[in-house]
Amino acid sequence: MAYDLAIMMPIDRAALPEGFQLAVGETDYVIQPFENDFQFDRLKRMMTVSGTRKLVQSILRIMLTENGEYIEDQYWGAGIGGLIGSKLDSDKYAKATERITEALKHYNAINSDNPNSDEIISTIDELRVVQDLDDPRTMRVVLGITTESGKSIRVSVPQTEK
Repeated sequence: MAYDLAIMMPIDRAALPEGFQLAVGETDYVIQPFENDFQFDRLKRMMTVSGTRKLVQSILRIMLTENGEYIEDQYWGAGIGGLIGSKLDSDKYAKATERITEALKHYNAINSDNPNSDEIISTIDELRVVQDLDDPRTMRVVLGITTESGKSIRVSVPQTEK
């Protein structure tokens, strides 16, 4: 089941121009531009992310999400946060790599009917989980992928203890 989210804010009546009246059927609540995560263009249409920018955004969200945290999909996320916070060894790196690979496969499976080939992963060309030299409890994920449309993308995601 999908959920729609809208953040509504009270209208600041004092800031309205003199004589301004709400149209019939309008409420005292409105989405205020540039005060939330919602952004609007000049025509007051909600701006959305698409193409490779959306793919990168999805990858970042996958890396930073634990399994079960995302209400719409309990399998969304790499679930690597539990591996971080103690000294990292080869077993933890192998687990992190496996979890990330599975999470990206899941992303592709749920995105299989997406017509935008910039948002589909064709191949994983590079997947490295490396330790931060300054802090052995911190890892960085370096991911290189090719999209279905043939674009190469490289994403570096720092992972730290939550």
